[in-house]
Order: sequence, then structure tokens, then C-alpha cells
Amino acid sequence: MAEQDADVIESWRANARAWIRALDEKAIASRERVTNAAIVDAVLACKPESVMDLGCGEGWLARALSAHGIAVHGFDAVEPLVDRARALGGGFFYPFSFADFVAGRVHLQADVLVFNFSLLDQHSVEALMPVLPRRLKPGGTLLIQTLHPAQVPQAQAGTWQREDWQGMTTAFAEPAPWFFRSPDQWQALLHDSGFADVALETVRDGASDAVASLLITARPS
Repeated sequence: MAEQDADVIESWRANARAWIRALDEKAIASRERVTNAAIVDAVLACKPESVMDLGCGEGWLARALSAHGIAVHGFDAVEPLVDRARALGGGFFYPFSFADFVAGRVHLQADVLVFNFSLLDQHSVEALMPVLPRRLKPGGTLLIQTLHPAQVPQAQAGTWQREDWQGMTTAFAEPAPWFFRSPDQWQALLHDSGFADVALETVRDGASDAVASLLITARPS
């Protein structure tokens, strides 16, 4: 694993308690207003029986989907987040990293694979994408919600950025690095990884019309 990819995991380990507190306090307005509903609606539109949530954090999405009778398996490399997800229930949760998928340690398949603001690395993501078609059941769908370029106009495509948690009421221990890809780079990566049907959608805040996220839907060739 490249050094910066490893730094992503270490920063989230350091920030795990602050992240849990921020979600408990509903401190991230964009999630409450727009992006949580956007990813839930996208999953439900696929009418799945099973979902794998990769980078599941403290498991909020599993709990939201389990209310609709969907079986969810969540994976995250940050153990305190997995512990919290297990304590709150709503699915099956595993302390596995993307590298575990690449190494073939995960044999499950699902109707939908979800990455909700969890594709933050560079090299590990590039290694992970080609193994994902095998983790989808026939007719399955990959869903990715991530930052839209309009939200980070200063960021150059294909470069590392840094989240300093400005404006958050909860104190975070460390800045969090993340790797920015443009929509064209996402499309190229997915096509090269065996996904032929790739659609990109701009998610907007219904109240203000402000850009809230980029939602990517892809299906294997």
C-alpha cells in the first residue's frame, strides 16, 4: 500500500470517535438534507435483496436499508467504526480493507455494491475496481457517491487533497487526506475495470439547487 493510502486509514482511525459523535449529533448538514437520501434512493431503485457497503463506517446505511428488508454486509478498515456498527446492528459488519478484497479474502456476492464517500485512496482503489465485477451477482449494480468537481473547484484532477474539518462543531484529531478524481477519470477507471455501462449524475440540494455530490452507477460488461 502506498504511503498516502495508508495515511487515509490512519487518519480515520484517529478521527473515528469524532466522526461517530458528528453523526450522532447530525452535524453534517449536507448528509441530513441531501446525500443520505440520495444513496438510499439509488440503492432502493435497484430493488436488491442483498447489498455490500464498502467503507461502511459506523453502519448508518445498513440500518437504513435493513428497514426495507435488505440484507447488508458492511466492510471497513477502521476497527472502532466497525465496532460501533456491530453495536447498533442492522447488518453484518467486518473489519476488512480494500486490500482484503483484492487478496481474495472476501467471497460474498451481492446485488448492489455501494461506496458512499468511501473511495478516498489512490492505488488501493485502482487495485480494487477490477475485482468488483466478481463480487456482483448477475445483473448487479455498482453505486458510488463522491464529491463533485463543483464542490472542490480548486482541486486539480488526479491529485491528493486534505480535509481539515473546517466548520465542524466536533473536534477532529487529524486532517484526512483524500485523492480527487474527475468524472472523466472515474469513467476511465470503471471502463478499464470491466464496467461498460457507466452513468454519472449530479445530485443537487432541492432547496438551494447547490451541487451536493456526484452519483455514479455502473454495471459490468
